[in-house]
Amino acid sequence: MKRVFIIGVVVVILLTLVFWGHFKAQSEGYIPSLRITGDVATCLTIRSMAEAADTWEVKRIEHREQEIKALSLQDLIAAAGLVTKSNKILLVGRDGLVAEIDADTLAESYLTFSAANGWEAMNHKHPRSANIKEIKEIIVVARENHWDYGFNIIKKDKNVMNITPGQAYSGTAPFHPRLYRHFEGRSAIKHDDRVYETGIFTLKRVFELGDLVEFCYSDRNLIMGQRGGYGLLEKGGLFVLKGNHINYISAGGKQEIEKVRGVLLNAPDGSIMDHYHDVLYYIQDRNERVLTFLLDGFGWHQYEYAIEKGYAPFLASLEKASKVTALYPPITNVGLAAMITGKPPEYSGVYWRQRDLIIPSLFEVLTEQGKEAVLIGGSIKVLNGGIEWVLNIDKNESGTVDDEIFASALHHLEQKPDFIMVHFHSIDDTGESYGDLSAETMSAIKTVDGYMADLAARWPGRVIITSDHGMHSTPDGGQHGWFRFEDLLVPYLIIGHPDD
Repeated sequence: MKRVFIIGVVVVILLTLVFWGHFKAQSEGYIPSLRITGDVATCLTIRSMAEAADTWEVKRIEHREQEIKALSLQDLIAAAGLVTKSNKILLVGRDGLVAEIDADTLAESYLTFSAANGWEAMNHKHPRSANIKEIKEIIVVARENHWDYGFNIIKKDKNVMNITPGQAYSGTAPFHPRLYRHFEGRSAIKHDDRVYETGIFTLKRVFELGDLVEFCYSDRNLIMGQRGGYGLLEKGGLFVLKGNHINYISAGGKQEIEKVRGVLLNAPDGSIMDHYHDVLYYIQDRNERVLTFLLDGFGWHQYEYAIEKGYAPFLASLEKASKVTALYPPITNVGLAAMITGKPPEYSGVYWRQRDLIIPSLFEVLTEQGKEAVLIGGSIKVLNGGIEWVLNIDKNESGTVDDEIFASALHHLEQKPDFIMVHFHSIDDTGESYGDLSAETMSAIKTVDGYMADLAARWPGRVIITSDHGMHSTPDGGQHGWFRFEDLLVPYLIIGHPDD
């Protein structure tokens, strides 16, 4: 009897748990997910209070004379990560009602979920109108613009516009995105001699470049992405809002560039990627030797200023350089990789601080052909890839390694290799400390200009002069790595031997 009693108790408990689970599921019903998006480092999706409790603290607060479970809105926004200092928060209801509150005033703001009101905001220090019900998304919107974040439009001599994904979502940008039905595909199945077809579409929030600025499709409008995407704008191409970034899809979806950083309107025809092809042309087809001067951090506007002010007499004595584009992000790893592979970052594999190329470098190609190629630089190997690096340190503690690089280049010129790349550093180093157009930076340019004049006069072959990236002014000096014309436009010049 005792055993039967125990079994009975167990059965009752199990049935109770089953019915309780069924009742709980019925009472909770369908829970729509809530997304935090816009100008955040990471988009968050909250699917239920129970799931959220695994990550965030669920608080018990008093609301309408009841104790309820809630999530701190301040904690959630902090977890998503604000990308700018000053922001506003948009609580967007499914009925189209939106409440806007300042991101600095979330100390007693909460989110809860109920079957009656869905995801609901409880802002204890705000007016009752801020307590939006049935929230479908929370959008973080930057109040300030920053050229190191968002979507940028530039020209060859002007930074035109910066907008952020949050501003685009919220309509505070100078346009309103529209819904676009993007065709994903079609499937079919046959039953009883009849074919049943289904077309699949996704709704996307999109805008066109013409919604923002006037431009010509016949111009070379260049798009660059955060992870190395690179391509030209096509007629019918759309920019798509996706979470905390903006993508590009060409007409018909033939090309997609993820996380677009910006568009360069009417871009120059030339690029620093031309260096790869020019070197091979002169060495393979013309049987000439090539000497390349890589002037780190030497932008087009610095080139023009230095010549105008008399800081670059050697450069001034030559024909004027061409204005060409660097690659995004405009930093040395990316620029050098583009110069020695002839490909944009998505193909070279170097789209940030990576060092390993995933395609053959110019040095590997030349070595396989039995040619001698060497790169003379500072104390660090910027890239790997079959490169014979000649490293140098500041032995005389002069504050720059360029004098040691110059001495090393003089020595290697005597060996008459087929290709030498000389990477001078002082323009970038000085520019970052004092500013792109400062007297100190101009002095560094003048010194390097003298080094180039001496080396070029000794070189029995072709000379290429260019840069990996430029730089722009900041309150503390100079900086680069942003989608700005100062960072992305550099000089490019090919000259023959003086005796030619």
